[in-house]
Amino acid sequence: MTIEEKDEKVLQAEERLKRAKSELHKAKLDAKAKARRELDHLKYTMGGIVVKYFPECSGFSELEMCRILGCAFKNPDVGNLIKRIVAERKDAGTQSSDLKREDDGTET
Repeated sequence: MTIEEKDEKVLQAEERLKRAKSELHKAKLDAKAKARRELDHLKYTMGGIVVKYFPECSGFSELEMCRILGCAFKNPDVGNLIKRIVAERKDAGTQSSDLKREDDGTET
């Protein structure tokens, strides 16, 4: 093996490394953009829900809205509703995973 061949192999390896780093950087940017889009969607959805059920909210400041929502979430009825919804979500997840296992032919 000559020095020129070695240099060519090193250059090719460096080029592959450069491309791999570029692909990694692009993949990281894509993942961050996807997470940002999902978070933005959640924020707009939450804001839309608040406006839908509390149309007067646009007349309140941020501090006033925090006080209103904070008081609402301290209400025991709201707390119970949240707990019930979380329990239903867990039950639905368990039922759907049981259905998937039955479809696969595996046992629980």
